[in-house]
Amino acid sequence: MLTWLFSGLMSMYPWGLMEGRSFATEEHNLRGSGFQLDPKVQTIIENVASLDLPLSTIEIKGVMVAGFITLIATDTHGERSLIRRVALDHQADKEFPTVDSLAAKLRPSATITSVDFLTSGDSYYYNHHHKRQFPVYRVMYADGERIYLDGLSFDIAAVFDQGRKTARWLYLGLHRGDFFPDLNAGMLWYFTWGGLLLLMTSAVSIACWLAFRYWQGLFRIKNNSL
Repeated sequence: MLTWLFSGLMSMYPWGLMEGRSFATEEHNLRGSGFQLDPKVQTIIENVASLDLPLSTIEIKGVMVAGFITLIATDTHGERSLIRRVALDHQADKEFPTVDSLAAKLRPSATITSVDFLTSGDSYYYNHHHKRQFPVYRVMYADGERIYLDGLSFDIAAVFDQGRKTARWLYLGLHRGDFFPDLNAGMLWYFTWGGLLLLMTSAVSIACWLAFRYWQGLFRIKNNSL
């Protein structure tokens, strides 16, 4: 009960605690300032029906990263597929950069400690109430910040600075009890928290019963004295 009360307070981010910084600069470094609809992109849009799409495709999304437009198709099961990556005119003579190059481009003045390819969640980027997209690339910097890049589009999937990392433990961790990867979701999570709720309900019920018996005894003693 106390952890829920405390985490509820933390969810209000009191006095500006746990507020993360803006990553607008990193997004601009990765995506650029925008683009004009050049003939190649316009041709794809006009002939989208001729694309080699998976069966049951319900969405086609275009993401611009490093001067390239990446087309991602999503089917009815939520599975995503890379359809095509098209270079804009000013990038026509270049190849799509590697993930290491993109990581350096995000924060040019920061030191990168590791770049990892993840097919499942870690302590910060994981499935719980909301499904995360996998695979992703996790870029970790020397100052403790981490940026997750989508494994298909290479767009930013999530960011964690010190404020967001603190909120993950003091707010989400206490509120949802997802301190360990095995408890993040599934039946084990429901059984664990169901058991804790049952235990807490039993403790409160016993305390109420003992209090009732205590006051009942006091009234009995008072009546006998009269």
